[in-house]
Amino acid sequence: MAERVRVRELDDDEGRRLLRIIRRGTGSVVTWRRAQMVLLSAQGMPVVKIAEVTFTSADRVRDVIHNFNTDGFESLYPKYKGGRPKTFTLPERREIKKIAKSKPAEHNLPFSTWSLVKLADFLVAEGVVDDISHQGLRILLREEGVSFQRVKTWKTSRDPDYSVNRKRVERVMRAAGIVGVHLRRKVRTTTPEPSATPVPDLLQRDFTAATPNTRYVGDITYLPVGDGQFLYLATVLDLCSKRLVGWSIAAHLRTELVTDALKAAAAIRGGRLDGAVFPSDNGAQYVARDFAQVCEERGVVRSRGAVGTSADNAAAESFNASLKRETLQGRRSWSGAGEARHAVFRWVTRYNTRRRHSSIGQISPIAYE
Repeated sequence: MAERVRVRELDDDEGRRLLRIIRRGTGSVVTWRRAQMVLLSAQGMPVVKIAEVTFTSADRVRDVIHNFNTDGFESLYPKYKGGRPKTFTLPERREIKKIAKSKPAEHNLPFSTWSLVKLADFLVAEGVVDDISHQGLRILLREEGVSFQRVKTWKTSRDPDYSVNRKRVERVMRAAGIVGVHLRRKVRTTTPEPSATPVPDLLQRDFTAATPNTRYVGDITYLPVGDGQFLYLATVLDLCSKRLVGWSIAAHLRTELVTDALKAAAAIRGGRLDGAVFPSDNGAQYVARDFAQVCEERGVVRSRGAVGTSADNAAAESFNASLKRETLQGRRSWSGAGEARHAVFRWVTRYNTRRRHSSIGQISPIAYE
């Protein structure tokens, strides 16, 4: 039987440093993803499960853990040159070359030229590759004949202020015939459980929070993957920072779908969610004994709205609607489960690290935290 791969024992300072990297998310997307893998391993999650929740391969997770055990925090950063060199498939190399030769403006990015840092982060965030170091990217570009002058350092403001007002944007959109995409038919994912033990509604439709890690919302939504088949996505959203802290995707609607999402959120928050309120609908998954036990183990205070109304969980419903509207973009379904998982991970990464929210001062959720 193969030996189980797991990160070495961490001391308190190392654990806090990992949490700072994940919570702040101010550095590279590559660093953020590697730190997540190490932290999940330290919390006892097996390699196969880590690969599933981070949307990468088990071999890649093993490499990250091995490199961390050997070289520590240095291995989390894109400049790390140790470990086994990562290889790329021919389609990956072609896509990297294509993006490197394009202009950032073509991807709606607010800067004029690529740097190695920006290009590496973009490739990971867009799901072109699951991981890439600066040295590996430099070598690949050289092998593909991409001029390094095109990938020069960008030294202007990374987060410029835009002077264009809302009315001008609306006028230009009307002239160009641009409109938002709309969702199609709905699939029922909430099945009430008549024997559920009553839980009070602690939010009363007040979807605000003064500080992060105090109030969350969660829900289940369907992901159509063709031929009448579905995957199901469970979410855990912080009401203060708007960050999607935990999520889980599966081909079933068993209780473990929502418990896995809550466990993932707790792992990001250091293993506990003491005192945090988590409202949900009255679906069988959220009223199950196993879900109540996970909440108790991690210090979560349960809350539940009325039966038969989505308004009591409107924040979670709105988040799920945005995710599907912007990932499907008018399509009826994805071509398969792999494409759906990939699209969700790419969207969530951009949502947490780049998407601005007016309620938190036009910055991203991770920047706010």
